[in-house]
Amino acid sequence: MLVVSPNAGKVLTHIRTSAFRLPLDICKPIIMVGAGSGIAPFRAFVQERAGLAAEGFTVGPILLFFGCRSTSEDFLYADEWENCKR
Repeated sequence: MLVVSPNAGKVLTHIRTSAFRLPLDICKPIIMVGAGSGIAPFRAFVQERAGLAAEGFTVGPILLFFGCRSTSEDFLYADEWENCKR
């Protein structure tokens, strides 16, 4: 249950711009290293490049190094990664 106080004040926020994105040149190769839930943004990068390739664009190669303690428990998106192999 959400309770809002009638005396609630303002909440100050700040939004930072990020440089963490794919290169504009879709032919540039990408090397990514991640573990655990840190793999999520790299999944989006791979999906973006795969989508461009499916549309007929030539895209640069991607290398993803992913580590986890237990393949049976921590290998996030295993089926997707298997489908991406070339």
